[in-house]
Amino acid sequence: MMMLSTAPLLCLLACLAACTAFVPPTMSLQPQQQQASSRASFLRNGAAAVAAGAVCQALASPALAAKYQSEYLTEPTAEFKALAEQQEAFAKKMRAYKAEYANLEAKFVAADTDESIAAAILALQNLVMSKGQLPEGKQPADVFKVSRKKRAAFKQKNMWGTKVDIVYEEFVRNVIKTKKPDNSGGGAL
Repeated sequence: MMMLSTAPLLCLLACLAACTAFVPPTMSLQPQQQQASSRASFLRNGAAAVAAGAVCQALASPALAAKYQSEYLTEPTAEFKALAEQQEAFAKKMRAYKAEYANLEAKFVAADTDESIAAAILALQNLVMSKGQLPEGKQPADVFKVSRKKRAAFKQKNMWGTKVDIVYEEFVRNVIKTKKPDNSGGGAL
C-alpha cells in the first residue's frame, strides 16, 4: 500500500474550505435579512478561508524552506560559473564592438571629402555586416540621424556626389536588413 503525505491532503482540504467562502447565501430570506446574512456569512466564511490558508502555508513552508536552503544556498556551481564567464565574454565583445563602431562613426562625422566619407561609410557598413547587427543600444534611427546631418551639411556645400550617395543608400539598406532580416526591399528612411 502506498503511503500518502498528509501535507498535500491537508492543503486540498483547506482549499476546499476556502472555496465555501464564495458561495452566495440562500435567496429565500427577506432582502434586509439577506443582506445582513450575506455580510455575516461572507465574514464568517472569509475568516475560515484565511485560517485554512494560514494552516496550509504553515504546513508547507518549513519543508519547502529546508529543501530550498539545502539546494540553493550553497556555493555557485560549476555550471553557473561557466555561464557567468560566457556572459562576461559576450559583454566584453559587445563593449569592444561598440567602441570600434563609435570610432568609425567619429571618423565618418569628421570626414571632409567625398572619398573619406565614402570610405568611412564602407567601413561602417563592413563592420555592421560582419557582426550581423548594430551595436547593442544603437537603433537604425540613431544611425540615420547622424548620417542625415552629415548628408545635409555636405549637400549644402555641393560636395555629396553620386558615388557617396550610392554608398550611403547601400549602407541604409544593409542597416535595415540587419535589423529586419526578412525585409526583401529597402530604401532610405
